[in-house]
Amino acid sequence: MVVLKGQFWSIDAMFGLFIFSIALIIAAFIWTSVNNQIATSLSSSTTIIKLETQTFALSLLSEGAPNNWYSVINTTNTTTWQNIYVGLESSSKPKSISPNKLAALISMSNYDYQATKQSLGIGYDYYISIEGKLLDINIGRNPLAYNAITIFKVNETSFYDNEPVNVEVYLWSNTTLGIS
Repeated sequence: MVVLKGQFWSIDAMFGLFIFSIALIIAAFIWTSVNNQIATSLSSSTTIIKLETQTFALSLLSEGAPNNWYSVINTTNTTTWQNIYVGLESSSKPKSISPNKLAALISMSNYDYQATKQSLGIGYDYYISIEGKLLDINIGRNPLAYNAITIFKVNETSFYDNEPVNVEVYLWSNTTLGIS
């Protein structure tokens, strides 16, 4: 009787190494592909919210549509908000915030925050801070109080009652963008 102990066949070893290498290459390819898809998804979502924040800041400091939108709505009736676009700039004083428009937006946001998003032309949560010598107002939901994960901010300047004010506009989300 012949006992074969410790025999090693080079063809078996090479075949096993080949199979192992193919499996490792496939696993690496799948890993890289999934990571790239996640990165692309996150990148496009953050690009969208960044661009929307910049657009929102500019449109907020426009006159809105119609330019007398605050007088054609009822701030406690969301159905009257459907055909307007909120902007805070005064029709009579360019680059200046209208007290009437500002009061209307504050009232709308306090009455129904979610409904104001459509009138503001945004899809994300928002927070607006207007600070100056005569003014310190916050509108919307503070992202820090709602555990925001993604926050974009744009700073603009304007005037209120002939005094300069700093307008900070935030769009934010408390979910990870790009991943369902």
